[in-house]
Amino acid sequence: MKHLSLKVHEKLMSYFDIKVDYNNDYLITTLTLMDNPRELKHVLNDVLLIPLEFIQAVHYADLISIINIQNNNLELYNLIYENQSYFISEQDRTLELITNIKAKELNKKSKEFFDECSKNKFWQKDLILLKEMFPNVKKYYEDNHNYYQISKEKKLESEKNRRISNFRYFSIYFNKVSNDFHKVSLAAEKLVENLKKSSFEEQFLDIIIDVEKMNSFDQLLFLESMDIYANEYLIDEEFDNLIVLLEIIYPSLDDSIQYFVPKPRQMSYIYISTYLSKLSNEVFDKRIKEMFENYDNLYLLFIIEQDVASESINGFPNKNYNLKRAETINELFEMKINEIINNNIDLYNNEYTIKGSALVPYLKYKEKNFDKVKKYYEKIINEKNINKFLFDMATEGYDGKYYSYSIKVEEVHEILNQHLIEKHITRAEKTKENLEIFDIYNKSKTIKDLTFQAAKKYIKPLKFFSP
Repeated sequence: MKHLSLKVHEKLMSYFDIKVDYNNDYLITTLTLMDNPRELKHVLNDVLLIPLEFIQAVHYADLISIINIQNNNLELYNLIYENQSYFISEQDRTLELITNIKAKELNKKSKEFFDECSKNKFWQKDLILLKEMFPNVKKYYEDNHNYYQISKEKKLESEKNRRISNFRYFSIYFNKVSNDFHKVSLAAEKLVENLKKSSFEEQFLDIIIDVEKMNSFDQLLFLESMDIYANEYLIDEEFDNLIVLLEIIYPSLDDSIQYFVPKPRQMSYIYISTYLSKLSNEVFDKRIKEMFENYDNLYLLFIIEQDVASESINGFPNKNYNLKRAETINELFEMKINEIINNNIDLYNNEYTIKGSALVPYLKYKEKNFDKVKKYYEKIINEKNINKFLFDMATEGYDGKYYSYSIKVEEVHEILNQHLIEKHITRAEKTKENLEIFDIYNKSKTIKDLTFQAAKKYIKPLKFFSP
């Protein structure tokens, strides 16, 4: 026979058309613990005061559990809220790095905290819920005190289901209001769901505008969330739709170096390469040929070729490795670069230039056909694009406070002799941005070892490429 609270809950959720997964053992446990009708009534009243969109966009069992604790165990509720660092097991990247460095100390503090908590009656009252909601509490009672070691699978589950134990979503269970993490995650999930529809192209412009408005951190979150839901919802050739979309979006992504996190645009390259690996050979060949039609994709394609040609990355097997596909891309590069060089196509003169794409002929053929490549750059580089060429060749760094820039002048002078470079600089328009990159070039010439010394530092990153 069904527990009374479960029956009441089912009827009420059905009446208000709120979809709930009753196959979730954790939810069943939560509901059956509320054996007092008055207690159940208070909890459900509070649930129904929350907008439906919010209810269905969080982990429902976590939501109803924290509301239950708020109504019936306020001391525990306040303890959790005021000591969130002990209850959050899925950190953001920066905190995760710090946590890994100080793991021994933090694990010791966490154990001491839970030791004290376990002495309280209010803690024991809702211990079953605490173990379900917070992996760190469960670990404590399993005598596992590595609180901040979490598997990739557990981390993905926490992100996908927007769990209360996740740094990104902890606060929304208390405020009952979406934060930026939540909004971006929902946007990514909606995007992936819409990709399965035949009319998904209609949303392209809106998505591009939304992504352009995001800051670098939100763009990265959007890509990560998109990947989680893509692997959850999409199958086989449906990934081709996502590749098409990313090919349109990636030029709008931030390409500035970040502190302890990857660049959003660089991450998009890896996602595109991964999604290409999911396509059949026929669909892959068609997609990759279409990508080669756009000169601005050259750097993206260069990264993809490196990826699929690598058996391992950082000592681990590379799932995207496919020698046959790497050979296909290389053959297409041969044809495309010959077309560019033979016709002296100015890759810096495109309406929408992507940083790195104009250097691909050099990156691909500097060792086997350097003289031909050198002559090509001597013909296309002039006073109008010398700024972009030098910025392409610049090395960028970031220490959390300043963006640093240097140029390896020896390598630059191999491609274009010093006399030509300085002639173009003399004739170039003297805008503020141009003067900055020219100054970086000139100062780099005076530094013997650029390993530990930058030519110039800035509070904000320099930009010479759209957007």
